[in-house]
Amino acid sequence: MENIATSKKRYSDADLEEVKQVIIHKMNSAREELADLSASLQSSNLNGTDDTGGTHATLEDGAATLDKESIHQLAGRQQKFIQQLKDDM
Repeated sequence: MENIATSKKRYSDADLEEVKQVIIHKMNSAREELADLSASLQSSNLNGTDDTGGTHATLEDGAATLDKESIHQLAGRQQKFIQQLKDDM
């Protein structure tokens, strides 16, 4: 029976560096997307019409809330993805 410790394959330094570069590229892309999501959460309406609507709740208010919740979930997933990439390094 072959010893498990002797049968493990070690990747070359070049292969490990290539994987590291891929992870770094993905992490940078994920950080950019997270920044975009955070910016869209902070600015509620780019059209500048937040204070021109009536005071009563409308269907659009619910849609805006749903959009913010979706963006918040995406931002949370991005943060988790970034953390997993950091752990892989």
